[in-house]
Amino acid sequence: MAIKKKTETKKTTIPVELIKVDRAKSFDKAIMFDITVFDCVKIYGCSYRTYNDKQTGEEKGIIGFPSKKGNDGNYYNHAYFFVTDEMLAEIEKQIEALI
Repeated sequence: MAIKKKTETKKTTIPVELIKVDRAKSFDKAIMFDITVFDCVKIYGCSYRTYNDKQTGEEKGIIGFPSKKGNDGNYYNHAYFFVTDEMLAEIEKQIEALI
């Protein structure tokens, strides 16, 4: 049986109710946190940072997932899921409640 290459990737979203920030700690440039998804998958060492959007000038947040440096010098995520604006808002709300 031949293995077929995927031609397109499908972005599935996680229901907001199934995302829980377990703990959070604030540092100078970022907030580090652990997150549980689907009540069974725990991702340690996520980061939350803010930046100014160059086009609109408004401040936005971004989630960084744990990564490791590869042999080619690039960094690759250990765990990742697609984060929508609604999920980001919920994660921000939970982080603020913990800090």
